[in-house]
Amino acid sequence: MPHTKDSHKTLSLIITTFASFFARFAGLLTQVITAWYLTPDDFGVYAIALGITTFTLIMRGGGTGLIYQTMRPQEYAAVGGGLIRLALIFAVLGALFTLGAALPAQNYYDQKSLAWVLVSMAVLAVFNHLSLYPRAKMASQLLFKEIAWIDVFTSVVKLATAFLLARAGWGALTFVIAQICSTFLQMILCSIWRNSSVKISR
Repeated sequence: MPHTKDSHKTLSLIITTFASFFARFAGLLTQVITAWYLTPDDFGVYAIALGITTFTLIMRGGGTGLIYQTMRPQEYAAVGGGLIRLALIFAVLGALFTLGAALPAQNYYDQKSLAWVLVSMAVLAVFNHLSLYPRAKMASQLLFKEIAWIDVFTSVVKLATAFLLARAGWGALTFVIAQICSTFLQMILCSIWRNSSVKISR
């Protein structure tokens, strides 16, 4: 029915808009929480780690994230497995470069927590690329309403994780671990929601 389709599109648009605003609001709350509990040194350590990973993670999946966005649903069965393997190769290489920089950077900047922050960011880099595939596959199937609900839920998880870790004194690791938790959860939910397996297929 045309009326039913129009109503469904309107509902999807409302939910997607709500999810977008909610994610931004949750991000703002996360910044307020970290600013309240963390010290300037914690922010400094995280800034140093971001600067280092700008170089060590420069390959960023070899551009596969951009290719995912242009693919049609039927193309995932044909070339999806090869693309995710390529993305993982670049992600693992970037993670290894980041791990290799951890101890030298810690000694150079004399920041004991810097090495652990870089190790965590290496893990996050792999999860980021693993999460892109199932999310992009859902988008190719026009499942924007479902993606929006996943974004809302993962934003709540990220906010709660940041609050608990910051309050417990985890320092700069708060930023990265909160992202790891939300990204990993997004990967799982997107994979389960539409049976979009992240298993590397031939």
